[in-house]
Order: sequence, then structure tokens, then C-alpha cells
Amino acid sequence: MATRMTEFVTTSDGTRIAFEREGAGPVLLLLHNLSGSRRYWRQSGYFDALAPHFTVAAMDTRGFGESDAPTVPTAYAEQRILDDVMAVADALGAQHTILWGHSYGATIARQLAATSDRVTRAVMAGTAFGPIFTEADATGAAARLEPLAQAQESTDPEAAVAALGVSPEERARALAFPARSTLLTIRSMTTWRPIQPSDLRSPALVVTGTRDTQALAALDEQREAIAAAGIEVVTLPNLDHGQLVTECAVVLSAVLPFLLA
Repeated sequence: MATRMTEFVTTSDGTRIAFEREGAGPVLLLLHNLSGSRRYWRQSGYFDALAPHFTVAAMDTRGFGESDAPTVPTAYAEQRILDDVMAVADALGAQHTILWGHSYGATIARQLAATSDRVTRAVMAGTAFGPIFTEADATGAAARLEPLAQAQESTDPEAAVAALGVSPEERARALAFPARSTLLTIRSMTTWRPIQPSDLRSPALVVTGTRDTQALAALDEQREAIAAAGIEVVTLPNLDHGQLVTECAVVLSAVLPFLLA
């Protein structure tokens, strides 16, 4: 019987990481975007489509979804995030795993494909190689997110968020947005290793869309190095960054042959 309940694994620093699983076969671990959660993989249809072939699992990275959200910056160090993924793989009984990440999750998959022999294949949707966030990016994120984070952490979050000028229609979403975790993650990622195509140890597929403009521009500059490393890039027509997950049928038509090869 399919398992759809939330499971937890506690990592070496005491952080609880939430995940769910379904199906049987090789483990395929799905990694979500920044500020998101594992839920959109199921909502978009990936569990139903992939469970006949794999043990499909999706996790909430620390700070998001049902996972714990530490508030100290060191909790979001690169190695902590990578260790969390391997802790979930351990909980699934997987010595080896396939990784499929979107955006932030794709960057995590990229880092692990370059540093761990436990990754057998990696699908990276909506990311590129090299540095991801600069100090300027982190400064801009702090200007946007720090006021919201402080409002959420105040004694009266609803009033504090309202004082920021957030409309009544948007307040529930603003209160639920993981502002502190998002900001800490962005700051941490300015120090992550700038992985290049030749660094990957496993076969990899890069997925982008013609409307995923930021990632596509970066990939266009890197295509020679990507080709030299034997990595395939699939560009899906008319898809933007978010649709690299939500358009499940289109994305699966490009990715499933790679996963089953």
C-alpha cells in the first residue's frame, strides 16, 4: 500500500527533516525550490507518474515545509544541507540515489553530484553552474525580507505585517512565507562551492525553458563547458521557471528517458 504520511529523520545537529515516499525500486529523491516545500511535487503529479518505476521520495529542506527551521546562520551551511539529503537517503535505506531538483533543489543536486559517489544520476531543472548568489544578491534579499522576518517574529505578527503595508488579501500568505529561512539560505549560498560541469561525478541532465530567462542566459554562456563534460541540456518551449515543475507531462517526456536509461 502506498505510503503518503510524513516521515522524519533527525540529522547530526538535531534538526528534524520531513519527507514522504511512495512506490518501489531505485530511490529517486525530489528536491524543491527556495521558499517552497515538497508538496508541489505530489500536487503536480510526479508521485503518480514515477512510483511505478521508483521509490519516489520528496523532502522538505531545513527551514521549509514541515522540517525544522533553525535560526542560526551556521545551520544553513552548504555541508549541513547536503548532509540532510544523505540523511533522508539513509532513512530510505538507499546507499545510492537519483536526485531531481528544481531551482534551489537543483543546486543542491548539483553540489551532491559533484561531491558524493552515492548519486547515480542528477536532474537539474532551473539552475546553472558556477556561483548562484552574490553578496549583492544577499544584500538585496535582506532589504526585502528582513522587515518581514522581524514582523513575523514580533509579539503581534499580524499587526506588524499589516504595518508593513501588506494588503488584507495578502497577509495570510505573508505571515506564512518562510522569510527568515529564505534569507539565511540565500546568505549561505553566497559561500557555496561554484561547481562547474566538469566537476560532476554522475550522469546529469539539465532542464530549462525558453521563458526561464535567468537560468537560460547563464546556461547559454556555459554550453561549451557543459557539452565538453557530456551533460545534456534540454530546453522546453514556452516554459518559465515555475512551469519546470508544474507542467508535469511536458517535463516528464524529457526527463523520464534519462531516468530509465
